[in-house]
Amino acid sequence: LVNVNDPYKKMVIIHNYVRSNMVWNDMYGIWALYGVKTAWKEKKGTSGEINLILVNMLKDADLDAFPFLVSTRENGRVNLGIADEDQFNKVMAYVIIGEKRYILDATNKFTPVQLFPPDILYSEGLLIKKTGSSLWGWQSVTDEAHYFDNYTSVEATIDDKGMISGKAIVNSSDYSRLKRMPELKKGKAGFIETYFNSTENNIKVSNLVIENEDKDSLPLMQICTFTQPVNSSGNFSYFNVNIFSGLEKNPFIADTRFSDIFFGAQQLYTIESSYTLPPGYSFDALPKNILMRLPDTSIVFKRFSSIHEKKLSVRIDLEFKKPFYTIEEYDAFHEFYKKLFSLLNEQYVYKKD
Repeated sequence: LVNVNDPYKKMVIIHNYVRSNMVWNDMYGIWALYGVKTAWKEKKGTSGEINLILVNMLKDADLDAFPFLVSTRENGRVNLGIADEDQFNKVMAYVIIGEKRYILDATNKFTPVQLFPPDILYSEGLLIKKTGSSLWGWQSVTDEAHYFDNYTSVEATIDDKGMISGKAIVNSSDYSRLKRMPELKKGKAGFIETYFNSTENNIKVSNLVIENEDKDSLPLMQICTFTQPVNSSGNFSYFNVNIFSGLEKNPFIADTRFSDIFFGAQQLYTIESSYTLPPGYSFDALPKNILMRLPDTSIVFKRFSSIHEKKLSVRIDLEFKKPFYTIEEYDAFHEFYKKLFSLLNEQYVYKKD
């Protein structure tokens, strides 16, 4: 770090160094029970030991870094009226650089510095920072700058035997990338099975290429070729353009719910598709272009379809402006989701001339 003057670069280097050289023993804690020196020597320790090592190294690099006591989602929300250490199960590093703040967890191998650790998003933590006569302060962990962002592009042709052949590009950014990385590191075969091969749509994927796997500031780019048979009924054939989006199946089908819905982050889905028919075939009437909003406008769905000669072009945009929905909001949310998935899975029909 001798020749590094930029505070942000210093932070990135130290964060990567600690999380690459330390192994978490899966034990939570806010203290260094056996001292940070022992943990550093053994290159293994609790979450408290590893992240306090991180805080100390950041401080040694002249960065404004402080311990940040948090409660992970599994541990439950904290009571802001009580500064009781038993509420917290983890300590992280809180770094201030100019007007920006960063929350770092060196036990997490995939979360980059520009994102907050997902297990504490939209919660509160206790910052241990001496400012005047105060030694601590509550801080809200909200991230409105980054989304769970998935962009899907499909370019395909349909032959006269009813087989779709195409190329798909999926760009997973920010929290979407973060969710996919652990599965990708387990192996490409399982990754394909989880995110690309759909038994419901009989999709078969080949030649998956991954780009930016080791560049956590860039979208995870997934490029593949695929085949998929269309469905037929009488003289009509039909297919669905909602593939590889992660939105193929409605998870909220129950009429009642007993807990809040927490997505973890704001969400943004984009699907751009083009399908070209073979000679002698034409598209039937298209599903209507539509703009649909939840009554509080926190979810917005848009779909636009057009035909030029024998080429169908479709764009779908879906934005979630809130990361969570309460039980009281579930009735309106549930009804919206039924309509949403009905529209997402609406079929495009074509026939022989």
